[in-house]
Amino acid sequence: MEKRVRWSVFAVAAGAVVVASLIPVGTAPEAAADAHASSNLLWHAVTYAAVTAVGLYAAGRDRWLTVAVGVFALGAGVEAAQAFVPYRTASAADAAANGVGIVAAVVVAYAVEWLNM
Repeated sequence: MEKRVRWSVFAVAAGAVVVASLIPVGTAPEAAADAHASSNLLWHAVTYAAVTAVGLYAAGRDRWLTVAVGVFALGAGVEAAQAFVPYRTASAADAAANGVGIVAAVVVAYAVEWLNM
């Protein structure tokens, strides 16, 4: 796949995460409380692992650290922005789950690379 297409897919994936993370999720404070169930942390990890994996594929091996740090910064920025969105809350636990997903994607990418040597 052409590099420009890979970066476009990454941009769309990252943009979708930003939009989904910043739209208001209900009309009552209970909706915000429900959004912080433990399964929410799993979704954060899986989502950020997927976005990171796409970014790693787009960037190539020599820029993996840049992608990982960039995706983490994106997640931290989204969490901070949620403090200003009705019925959303900024959460350190969510940011940590994002980080877990990012690390998991990098570890899997290294393992795949190592197996293909």
